[in-house]
Amino acid sequence: MSVKFNYKLAENFISEAEIKNLAPFVSEAHKMLHEKTGAGNDFLGWVELPKNYDKDEFERIKKAAAKIQSDSEVLIVI
Repeated sequence: MSVKFNYKLAENFISEAEIKNLAPFVSEAHKMLHEKTGAGNDFLGWVELPKNYDKDEFERIKKAAAKIQSDSEVLIVI
């Protein structure tokens, strides 16, 4: 999977040169995320989604969602 950044809507705020100057920092951040190094590296489980996840927890969530749907007309999340 690949994520692409389209900065066309931000051109009034940031120049193409500034974007290019950020490339080394983006590369380093990408490397740190995938190597799971750096501060907060124990909270990077989301990096492997959707391939690697707790399937049992997902089943529990789906069951809870089905119960809420059958018991409720509206769900308000605040």
